[in-house]
Amino acid sequence: MPDNSDVPVSESKFSKFPFRFVGLILIAAAVLLHVRQSSEQRNRELGAAKVRQSAAAGVLGLGLRAVPDGASHEPIFEPCSREVASNILACLSAAAPTRDAPPDGAKTYDLFLLLPDRARAFLRAQRAPGDDSAFVALRSVQRSGASPVELDCVPAVVEGLGAIFDELDTGEGGALRKTVELPNLEHWKSVSRDAPEFSLSPEERSSTASSLRAVIAKGVAAIGVSSGRSTPDSPVAMSLLVGQALSDALATFANAEDVDNPSPTIDGRGCSAAIFATDKVRLALMVAIPDESPNDALVGFIETTDNGGPDGRPSATVSPPARVPGLGAVIAPALDAAGKVAGAAE
Repeated sequence: MPDNSDVPVSESKFSKFPFRFVGLILIAAAVLLHVRQSSEQRNRELGAAKVRQSAAAGVLGLGLRAVPDGASHEPIFEPCSREVASNILACLSAAAPTRDAPPDGAKTYDLFLLLPDRARAFLRAQRAPGDDSAFVALRSVQRSGASPVELDCVPAVVEGLGAIFDELDTGEGGALRKTVELPNLEHWKSVSRDAPEFSLSPEERSSTASSLRAVIAKGVAAIGVSSGRSTPDSPVAMSLLVGQALSDALATFANAEDVDNPSPTIDGRGCSAAIFATDKVRLALMVAIPDESPNDALVGFIETTDNGGPDGRPSATVSPPARVPGLGAVIAPALDAAGKVAGAAE
């Protein structure tokens, strides 16, 4: 049996050094891998968020084009009707991050969005022929008179665009001419919550929260938000929530709760809003998003009274507020877009 008593102490210590060094390398590699994976996930989520924000930006017009392979010239964008544009925006508003990449042989399409602040946004979509889903990324944004801001966003997956892209490829079908009942601000009649169209019970009209829940249950075509109060002499642009954004907003109203009036005021941002019911009537709202809880919102109905003001016209009051958890976060992108319109007009 060999005797290890003569092995120097220093040699015994140094013999473990390579193993410790390898262990440190493995730990460092694991940390770097985690950081890389976290960064990639953030990029995927950011890419999807950019697409959703584009859809919520109060788009004034939308055009499509299929990009031919090896095209020697820029193909012309095909303008979409208001109805088709809203359908496309509803799909874009549900863009989701994905680990997948566009497939080999994918066809390419460009989307052109005209925004209310005199900006233009360009998105690129790729999909396998015949597939209903597409990989969509925001490519660039160009403001009036400025050079385009080129972006390098990771594509997000968007469902429901297949029929429209099929028509671009073949020139056949009715997807680009599909008609859907959508709100036109000029054709919706302004009413109060006691209007016969809603047939709310006295209990449902007894508080703002109960009225909100009852009105939402009757059916809503869209919710609009604007950065200020519109008047005949000073109209204010309104951004509409449709698709996933509308579904998210409606879900928050289920948790509406009555609260005391803020006294005397609250710090935050305010806006006007409207609920567009499916029977072509609209309800005007005032919304406040508190700085202390920006994900939530305080909501009140704007109601006219028969007691006219000094000029003889009906005066307006705002009902006591209801707190709607989560609504502030849902409407913020659309409100930001509406605010840009007001800023551009100043």
